[in-house]
Amino acid sequence: MKVTFEATIDDFVDISVRSAPRNAKYYGDLAFGAVTVGTAFAGIAYLYFRTWIAATIGFVIGVIFTFAYDYKGRERKLREFYQK
Repeated sequence: MKVTFEATIDDFVDISVRSAPRNAKYYGDLAFGAVTVGTAFAGIAYLYFRTWIAATIGFVIGVIFTFAYDYKGRERKLREFYQK
């Protein structure tokens, strides 16, 4: 018996995402990366403006940047992989 079906790239991405759920290691790495980027932004802001409020704002911007960049990141990478 031969079974065939048509699937789109979105179907493959959905199956891949559902079959490998995110675990505590992923979230730990994401938090570590966010703190690292935030600290780098804070350091640059402090060196440039010489105030702690600028460093705090730089830290917050760095953390937001990290989480915004990671949003749908795994899905985007899988879609690029399956399109090749």
